[in-house]
Amino acid sequence: MYKWIATLGLGLALSCAAQAADAPAASAEEKAKIEAEIKALDSDDFQARESAEKDLVAMGAKALPSVKAALETNKEPEVKVRLERVAATLALTGETDPEKVAKLGKVALDAGEYEKAREFYKRALELFKAQAGDTTDDNAKKALDTKVQRAQSRVQECDQMAQMQKNGNGNMRIIHAQGGAQVQMRVIAVNGNGGQVVIQGDGAQQEEAKDKIDW
Repeated sequence: MYKWIATLGLGLALSCAAQAADAPAASAEEKAKIEAEIKALDSDDFQARESAEKDLVAMGAKALPSVKAALETNKEPEVKVRLERVAATLALTGETDPEKVAKLGKVALDAGEYEKAREFYKRALELFKAQAGDTTDDNAKKALDTKVQRAQSRVQECDQMAQMQKNGNGNMRIIHAQGGAQVQMRVIAVNGNGGQVVIQGDGAQQEEAKDKIDW
């Protein structure tokens, strides 16, 4: 569970802390609420822990300094996982490089964290669209339009896979593989039994190989 965080590594999850320097500092009242929500991550009530995590994300970059400090001192495994997830999610609000955001989405996608991957790809989509709208270079715009389409495809894919996961279709994961003929297949392991079913081929694979888009 939450394998994508382990893959990214704590250092990457916390790299967003540097971005907090550009964000407005939390007021005394806000800081008190942030600290209260961090404490609630260790509540005996599961719903209280879930709510606290969502509230911390909603507070945005202002919460990052306190989240980072808590990560350095807290020893409870579940609390650390939640804090790491909050830190990585908040990175979306400060990261402006769509390639980096999309690659975070790919890591989450490969780890089976489809809802998280969808949020990364949605953020990347917004950033690619903004870049495409700003550029006047035809070649650059064409390349960005391709990435916009790819990000849109990934968002749709994550929506579908998240829904399948919620419907109880087993332990699912997507494997992106390229053969010598540049054929990419999406494969899913179903019912936790190691069996694999090919969901679909990617008709855009040849273009993807040409553009060297690795997310």
